Amino acid sequence: TCATDFQWIPFTGVSDEFAPEPTLSPEETTTYHLDMAGSNCQSSDSITITVLDPDQLDCSTVFLPKAFTPNDDGLNDFYGISNPNAIDDLISFEIYDRWGSRVFATDNPCEGWDGSFQGAAVNPGVLLYRVRHVCEGEELVAVGSLSVIR
Repeated sequence: TCATDFQWIPFTGVSDEFAPEPTLSPEETTTYHLDMAGSNCQSSDSITITVLDPDQLDCSTVFLPKAFTPNDDGLNDFYGISNPNAIDDLISFEIYDRWGSRVFATDNPCEGWDGSFQGAAVNPGVLLYRVRHVCEGEELVAVGSLSVIR
C-alpha cells in the first residue's frame, strides 16, 4: 500500500502503463509484469491474461460458480455463466428458490442475477439453477445448486 509509482511491462494492451489498476486488453495471451515503488518499498508482480477464440471453446460444459455474495461491494455481486462465449445458443438460464419459485430467468448468456426477487434481496441459502442451451445442434441441460452468502 506504500507504492506511488507503477509501471506495466509490456505496455501493449494497457490503458495506462503508469496506473495501479489499468484496463488490460491484449490481443493474444500475454504475461504482464507490474513494478511498484514508493518511498520505503519496492515490489513486483505479474499476471497472465489468456486470450481464447470463442469458436474454439467447448460448448458442451457450462461453468457456474458455487456461491456469490450480492452485497454491493463490487465483488461477486452478480451470479451468472462463467463461460458465456462458449454457448452457441442459450435457450434459458433460470434460478429457483427452495420452494420452486423462479426468481430469475434470461436467454442472454452474458446477463447475471443480482440476488433479488421482485425488488427485494433473497435470503441467504441454497438455490437451484437450470441452464438449457444448444451445443453443435444438440440441446443440453445443466442443473445444479448455488449458495447466496450475505
